[in-house]
Amino acid sequence: MAIDGVFLHHLITELTPFVKDAKVNKIIQPDYHIFIMNIRKNGENRDLLLSYDLNNARIHLTNEKYDNPTTPYGFCMLLRKYLERSIITGFEQIENDRLVKLTFKTSNELGDDTVYHLFLEIMGRNANLILTNDSYIIIDAVRHFVPSLDNEKARIILPKATYVLPSDNGQINPYKVTTFSSLDTLQGVSKALIKEINLLGNVNKIITRETLPVVYEADGENIKSSFFYCFKLDSLTSSFKTYPSLSKMLDYYYKKETIFPNKNFLRYFLKRIPSRVPPCLLYTSPSPRDVEESR
Repeated sequence: MAIDGVFLHHLITELTPFVKDAKVNKIIQPDYHIFIMNIRKNGENRDLLLSYDLNNARIHLTNEKYDNPTTPYGFCMLLRKYLERSIITGFEQIENDRLVKLTFKTSNELGDDTVYHLFLEIMGRNANLILTNDSYIIIDAVRHFVPSLDNEKARIILPKATYVLPSDNGQINPYKVTTFSSLDTLQGVSKALIKEINLLGNVNKIITRETLPVVYEADGENIKSSFFYCFKLDSLTSSFKTYPSLSKMLDYYYKKETIFPNKNFLRYFLKRIPSRVPPCLLYTSPSPRDVEESR
């Protein structure tokens, strides 16, 4: 499943003690959609993964080992230039949106303190990674956007433009309110969580549950594909497995998913093969000569 705002709230709470005030040692981009920041705090090095993949955008600590390409991508070189050897002074979620803001403090060539912001937007087809200066002027982004005839209200995501937060569409942060008109007005609440709220009825009690990383396996009925969340959902009855941390769970889940990233397409393709191959080729018995040559 995609990460929703409540999941991200629990994830940021888990990551903050390790990420905030850490020093950025090195940045690599092993895959087009993945960045790894090697950070150091309290004498320990950790790898922070940031992905802007359209289907698998996320942020978490990882124990997986990634190769450092011989030739780095352009945006990776940009991040190295501005952020390596900096200190992460800020690490937060914007309201209850799927948006993470990292603030870095470093020194320029003259020794003056300089601040940069890195925004990770975990928003499906609009997932993005955007670097700005302290005045929120965009230095660059991995994906550029401009208004079009189809979407005149699109934000401008281009170098030298002012960074503007995504619209909240009038939704409200469920961690800051106790009354609301409908569940649809709550920011960062997924369909799976709405189902849980409809079952139990207490929004605040549900979203403030103790973190319990869990992966539900597909059962072919209630759950069509494997599903993860930051705590157990009483509305699901399928078998599940728990993990010691959200980062370890995400490491496991996405490692499994990337083994066969197009498994659904492959299954669909294989089912259609008989309809595309002439029956005479599918059911013809081998000739005696074929049998002899195969020995």
